[in-house]
Amino acid sequence: MNWEDEISSNQELHFSYAKLYFHEKNQEFNEDKYFPIGIKNSYTFYTNLALLLSDENPFVVKMACYDNVLNFKYKKEFSGSIIKITTDVLNRAEMFHVTSAVIPEIGGIRQDTKSYPDKSLREAILNALCHADYRLVDIILNPHLSQSELVLKSGVGKTNVQNDYHQIKN
Repeated sequence: MNWEDEISSNQELHFSYAKLYFHEKNQEFNEDKYFPIGIKNSYTFYTNLALLLSDENPFVVKMACYDNVLNFKYKKEFSGSIIKITTDVLNRAEMFHVTSAVIPEIGGIRQDTKSYPDKSLREAILNALCHADYRLVDIILNPHLSQSELVLKSGVGKTNVQNDYHQIKN
């Protein structure tokens, strides 16, 4: 059985952020949907998936940014529903998504280059959040200001420490 399908130890869950999110997307999110999408099991207990989606989600995502000599430039913790965490982390990641410009001598047309390809940055963050083994660790995001590199530590590799780090390089 997957961890998400197991019965949550917390059965007093609320979904105000999830309801707001789905309402804004013109999608239904009500108790009729809880069983079909796995929020409640066949015995009507909340699952760990429900725990992740709930306002009571106990897991935290930590984001830190360092300079060349590992001095903190930024650090923040994100909590709440995994939907809120995902939205907040993606929005904050844009802060480190530096755009540089070059104007070549020939042609003179400005060429912008971002520190990470847009889709790669989003995909890496979503993969870290979606595929994390929440039994093991919190998720730590380390974008580097001086490099085109993003390190995500998420406990994806259960036995192989090398699998804990996913790197995107431009």
